[in-house]
Amino acid sequence: MKEQNTGEYDALVDEVEKLRAEIAKLRAEREELQKRVDGFRDEFLEKALEWRGISFVDEACDKCGGSGVVCYGSTATWLGGIGGQAITNGVCDKCWGSGSKLHRWADLRKLRAALSEKGD
Repeated sequence: MKEQNTGEYDALVDEVEKLRAEIAKLRAEREELQKRVDGFRDEFLEKALEWRGISFVDEACDKCGGSGVVCYGSTATWLGGIGGQAITNGVCDKCWGSGSKLHRWADLRKLRAALSEKGD
């Protein structure tokens, strides 16, 4: 009887080792796939920035990442003021839509203020 239990135990130990080896293999495959996904993500970001005329990733705006658009936590957007409870896409108020920290577009707040002064 003891020999039978020992045989079953050894079979279970062998099965556990096989499962551990399979888990290690699957983890390695997952890591390799994650590296590929990360590479595709980096390549896509490079192409998107290139399409927007941004040559290097470090030229991209720190706030919007080069897209020129950010999500505001209220409906106030870059205008400020009272907003509702919704997430709103709007022009980035750091690069003003250019996506580049080197070549910002017109500051809409300053432009609005200048137009208001002319109207007075």
